[in-house]
Amino acid sequence: MAAENLAIDREPAVGVIGAGHAGMAWARTALRAGWQVVIANSHGPDSLRSTVAALGEGALAGTVDDAVACAIVVLAVPWAAVASAVSGVDWEGRTVVDGTNPLLFPDLTPAPLGGRTSSEIVAGLVPGARLVKAASHLSAELLGQDPILSGGRRVIFVSGDTRRPSRRLSICSTPPASIPSTWATWCPAAACSSSGDHSPGTTSSRPRPDVPAQPSARMRT
Repeated sequence: MAAENLAIDREPAVGVIGAGHAGMAWARTALRAGWQVVIANSHGPDSLRSTVAALGEGALAGTVDDAVACAIVVLAVPWAAVASAVSGVDWEGRTVVDGTNPLLFPDLTPAPLGGRTSSEIVAGLVPGARLVKAASHLSAELLGQDPILSGGRRVIFVSGDTRRPSRRLSICSTPPASIPSTWATWCPAAACSSSGDHSPGTTSSRPRPDVPAQPSARMRT
């Protein structure tokens, strides 16, 4: 299925690469906010018929190229599959959400990162893209749920080298021209990124001691 054959408006669409628990959670988050979703995996669109049926109206199955053609692209695959999932794609000018955690299945052991942050590694795999780290501190189960609970709003941490893609990410869980429903906290990527030395279930976005603290800008997502 070629990208141009998908009958969607690319600008208010979110492409999700990965159709496991995390990919489904990201898709539900965007759909709940009224955005169209193109979900893709390594097996092709035909393998995603039941997935799209479960997601409901607004969800389409596509190729990785279809997903990459959307306004925002979410990377939601296991760490060991990141390199193969993003290879062979032109990432120039794309806004890519890194929703991964550097953990190796099935034991969830930290992946060796060679002294770099996980997002530095991912950024090197998507040259030319504007990378944003987001939501990897939430389990797929939590991320896929309604963010408004008992009068409160779930917090999502968003980090990137510039605020423009971080602000753009905020739309993927916010309906166009509507009042946003949850808060996110932005911080520079250098100060807030996954280091691989955390335990499962803890936040993967943490301040780095070698980077001066900077005030965060709160935005709605």
